[in-house]
Amino acid sequence: MKDSASRLIRKTHSIKGVDAAFYTVGRIWFPLFLIVLVPAIIAGLLIFHGILPGDDFFRPVMEKLSPKILGVAVLLCVIRYAVNRQAIFIWLFCLALTLLGREFHFRGSGTGVYFVLAFLFYMAWRKYDHLGEYFANGRFVTLLALVFFLYFLSTSLDRSMWRFLPHRRVWSSPLEEAIEAVGHIVLCLTILLAKPSENPLLKRAGSAG
Repeated sequence: MKDSASRLIRKTHSIKGVDAAFYTVGRIWFPLFLIVLVPAIIAGLLIFHGILPGDDFFRPVMEKLSPKILGVAVLLCVIRYAVNRQAIFIWLFCLALTLLGREFHFRGSGTGVYFVLAFLFYMAWRKYDHLGEYFANGRFVTLLALVFFLYFLSTSLDRSMWRFLPHRRVWSSPLEEAIEAVGHIVLCLTILLAKPSENPLLKRAGSAG
């Protein structure tokens, strides 16, 4: 019995790496990213033309709102883990807590968040046999990827990576805050709607064991 369990663990470990990464990325519905970009571009134009309020409104409002949204995400992880007892909600809890810590601007949190995110990706790779059923769900991985996409987009605006665009000072800061808040809302949806699906990689590994 023990030998069979050991063989199964070795088999599930063997699917980690390129196969798991390609399979997970293949489940993402990338057109959703473009759909999200359209209202972002429209919002930027509306801010530029003064139809939507600018930085004086967005920054103080979003700086208060974003930690509350992430607090809801942390709470959702706790509730879902208490109900489902699935490791994915511990992983999502760590993700939500990391982003929440960044919102409070602790010393070193700006750079430290990248190390934590890299570690979370590493753990998702190492524990694929425990998390793989969720990474096989197209809706889950699409929403999760959208969270990271929006985080990258807001960070790129914060770091002035779009300085080549005209009148950046007018629209970049309020748009960055708005995109960040949307990313946090999407994270809440990701946690709330997380559902496992059959993963052929895990199934194949189990059959081989």
